[in-house]
Amino acid sequence: MLKRFYSKRSGFTLVEIIVAFAVFAIMASMICQMLDLAVRARQSNNAYQRELDTQEHLLTLVEKNSENFKDPDGTIKLPFDDGTVVELPFDRLSAMTDAEFDSQGLNYFLAPVNYQSDGEVTPNGGSGSGGGANSGSQASRMDTRITGTGGISNIQIIYVVKDTHNYAPGDPMAIPAGHTRYFFMTSASCGSMPQTLKDEDVPYSQYRLHFYHQPDGTTSQDKSEYLNMPACAVEYTDKDNKKYTKDVYKTAVITKVGYIKNFDSAKNNGLQTSNISEGTDNNNKYTIEQMGTNVVRIGSPFTTGNGTNGGLNGRGVKFTAGNASKFYVEFEGDPHLTVESFGYNAATGDVTGSKKYAACPNYLEEYNSDGTPAYDYEGYHVNIYGAFMPTRHYK
Repeated sequence: MLKRFYSKRSGFTLVEIIVAFAVFAIMASMICQMLDLAVRARQSNNAYQRELDTQEHLLTLVEKNSENFKDPDGTIKLPFDDGTVVELPFDRLSAMTDAEFDSQGLNYFLAPVNYQSDGEVTPNGGSGSGGGANSGSQASRMDTRITGTGGISNIQIIYVVKDTHNYAPGDPMAIPAGHTRYFFMTSASCGSMPQTLKDEDVPYSQYRLHFYHQPDGTTSQDKSEYLNMPACAVEYTDKDNKKYTKDVYKTAVITKVGYIKNFDSAKNNGLQTSNISEGTDNNNKYTIEQMGTNVVRIGSPFTTGNGTNGGLNGRGVKFTAGNASKFYVEFEGDPHLTVESFGYNAATGDVTGSKKYAACPNYLEEYNSDGTPAYDYEGYHVNIYGAFMPTRHYK
């Protein structure tokens, strides 16, 4: 009886133990996967919730801001050559008094048509003496690259340097993949013309660089890389009733703009965090900011400045050649920019290799037989400093 009770087969075999461990391991693996999926789902839900909270906050801010602009602060009347008058509402963004705003606030945005961009008084559209009311539509006839406040004698593009520095992995200043960075040094001057920039206009003075893609100079480059092909397919009719299309360059998409303290350091060593400033200082006396997709605005600081340097009641800093602006601009892709990318009217600048853009000629609708611009002109445009005429392709 005792022998039968204590049988040798009362325990588990080695095979049974191994099978049991395998089953437990498989079950543990499945449970871990389920837990991992649950954790990931929770993290994803939390991320979505944070994004929803952010969007809700931004929407609230937009709604609050929009409440301030339900009613316009005023109306701008724009008269056209055919007698049409278009009224456009505008909103005031600064905290000026009504008296200040009425007398000064629109000086840049609506330049008087009887002034050339260099400040000379000219007749309205008179023959050979200025871009007045009969100058035609600049937007439809010219490829504008530099605009600015009337009273600036010239705008210099001193340096345009592509950043080709090899940044170490993880460097916060590294250029994002598919992007390019350019370093710029520019300046503007206000000379002693008959109608030079007035002190009260200094806080509003500014000039803007408009960026477009350019050919890289090689014959193998596809035109679609720098031309806006749908816009190039639009058909126009010239003054002789001839059909044509014209070259329209792609808009360069700006992704980032920033101040540089020392231009040579950036040019030679690449962009470093120690060489970036957050705003106007002794290295950059003028504000630098992105406007829209492809425009950089360089302007006098409105609320601060030096009244002895042409400002009004201590506001604003007058443009001088000695106060150059130094900044970098990052783009999607490579627009292939140089100092000559801003207008056919580029003249030799004060620094070797630089280009100077004064009042832009009012180019007439005159073309060579092959569709290239003849660049004949009559007078000068208001507030335009650099521009090209588009090449035409006649049918």
